[in-house]
This record gives sequence, structure tokens and C-alpha cells, in this order.
Amino acid sequence: PLKDYSDRQYYKDIIKGKNLSWQTLIGKTSKKPALVLAVPIKSGDQIVGVMAGAMTVDAHSRNIATWKTGKTGWAFLIDEKGFVIAHPIKQYVVKRKNLNSDPLIANFRKRGWTTITTQFKNSKGNPALGHVRSTRKGWALVLQQEEAEVFRALDLVQRSAMILLACTVLVVTIIAWLS
Repeated sequence: PLKDYSDRQYYKDIIKGKNLSWQTLIGKTSKKPALVLAVPIKSGDQIVGVMAGAMTVDAHSRNIATWKTGKTGWAFLIDEKGFVIAHPIKQYVVKRKNLNSDPLIANFRKRGWTTITTQFKNSKGNPALGHVRSTRKGWALVLQQEEAEVFRALDLVQRSAMILLACTVLVVTIIAWLS
């Protein structure tokens, strides 16, 4: 059956006179994250319709949403308006949650949508590191992990080096005393 898409932003943009519009959304038919590109259908100078093509971004969403490193490291993808395209929490994708108030995204937007790597407090209140980078489509890919887990290997190396140093000082002291 035919569906009415006049409530979609890409449709409204074309009707207002844009020559090209696109929008990321949850498809009315597929119920999956999709990218829709739209152009006007013209008769002379008059717009008589809108032609739109949609492609699901399900594969991208799945790859990003399932990426993990360690226990606390994960990724997500947002569109240019801050709405979720891919996220490990499926409800965020289904509801197209807006993450502009997320501390990492807010900082990224404040800096003019340029790549950042920064410290922040995650949703559990733990110190975390995040990296946000804009894509060619105007979306943003976000990677984040708790600081404790990021620096765990470095802490282990530092502790081992201190133990080795202490043992070396002890052995040299014993040899000096015996000499």
C-alpha cells in the first residue's frame, strides 16, 4: 500500500526548493536505519513531485554497534543532528535517540564538529576517554572506553618497572655491602 512521506524532512526540503536533500531515519517500511536521498521532479520550473531513494544502513549499524574492545570500550554513530544511527543499545536506534546532551557529543558540537579526543564522565560516572570524528557524510563516529581499562596495560608496565628497579637497587646494595 502507498505511504505518505510528506512528514519527512527530505520531502519538506525539496518542496521548499532545494535541489537535493537527504535524511537519516528509521524507515516506515523496513523499520531499519536508512539514508534517504531526494530530488525534485519538475515540469518546467514547477515542482510536481519528489523522487526519493532509500538505502538501509543496517550493515553499517550492525558493524559499528557490535564493535567492542575490552569490557568498557564500544562505538556508536550519530547523524549530523545528533540522532543515533548505530548504537549497542538497540532501543537508541529504534527510537532514534538524540545524543546531543551526551557529554562527549556536547563537547564535540561545541568545538565545531571537529575531531576530538577528550576525557569525560561516562553514563556510570566513571572517568572515560572518548574519540569523536566526523565522517564525509556529516555523521560522527564515536569511540569510548573507561580510563582505567585504557591505561591498565601501562599501569602494569610501570608497576613491573618499579619492582625491577627496587630489586636492582636491593641487589646492588647487598653486593656493595658484601664488598
